[in-house]
Amino acid sequence: WGSGYGSDIVNDNGTWYSFVASPGGANANRIVRLDFGSDPTSVPTITTIDVAALGIPAGSDEWGMNIVKDVDAGKWYGIMADAKRNLLVLDFDNSLANAPVGKVHSFTAAQIPGLIPADVAIVKYNNQWSAFVCYFPAGWSGNASRLVRFDFPAAEGLSAAPTASSPTAVP
Repeated sequence: WGSGYGSDIVNDNGTWYSFVASPGGANANRIVRLDFGSDPTSVPTITTIDVAALGIPAGSDEWGMNIVKDVDAGKWYGIMADAKRNLLVLDFDNSLANAPVGKVHSFTAAQIPGLIPADVAIVKYNNQWSAFVCYFPAGWSGNASRLVRFDFPAAEGLSAAPTASSPTAVP
């Protein structure tokens, strides 16, 4: 399916799923959902999700992905970053078997440096969701790596637009 990157594996009500972002290759701008059924060591059923059909800009080069369940809202979300300064939120509603609804949150060069996103981590702390995205310099060399924190409003959770913190240099 191209050069997969940013895999995550989770269990949704007894069914194991893995999601892989595909930023390049013949099938760029796609997410692959692997359904392992009840056994994560079985051969999965593969479904391709075209992110452009979700309203995510073509050529975004999605990198890094994290799947989380907001237990309070009863919803599953996929959070990804792309190379065009966007944070992408996929809303699967109450099941990862559902087709997701996509939402794009765009940021400026001051908020997100012109770097390549490598990984996404999502945490909920004190009733607030935050996404942490690690960005690497183009060419994957040098010491210009940055970590950006995106905070989602506590009252609205992952369905709302986040704010970006100032990039933190990573030595």
